[in-house]
Amino acid sequence: RTSRAAAARRNVAGAGEGVRGRRATVPPQAGTCALVCYIWLGMYFTEETHSITYPTLLVGILAYNLGDIFVDVVDMVADTLLICFIADEEIYGRGSSECYAPEGLKKYIDGHKSSVSSPEMAIESDKL
Repeated sequence: RTSRAAAARRNVAGAGEGVRGRRATVPPQAGTCALVCYIWLGMYFTEETHSITYPTLLVGILAYNLGDIFVDVVDMVADTLLICFIADEEIYGRGSSECYAPEGLKKYIDGHKSSVSSPEMAIESDKL
């Protein structure tokens, strides 16, 4: 039996693609933070420090970790919303007035067909 909830399960695999794309923005952002730190330390703290390289590396590493944590939180929120949507569809049924899912989310799920043919394939592709 194919249902709208099954289609939403297939779309879970495709939803992670956007977050993986955002993850690619973390290194440039960390590099920008390190560059700004290097310039700032070079302008104002050259007399007080022996080298501004190590503080700059520390700032770059911290900025990368913070950006990665932020992207992980966004990824978890997206997954949670999709799982709640699937549960809502399974509990209350498609098109029920008792469903909590907003119309915008229903239209988004309906409008984005996944290339994954089964939920098992979605799970396998998410492990990659």
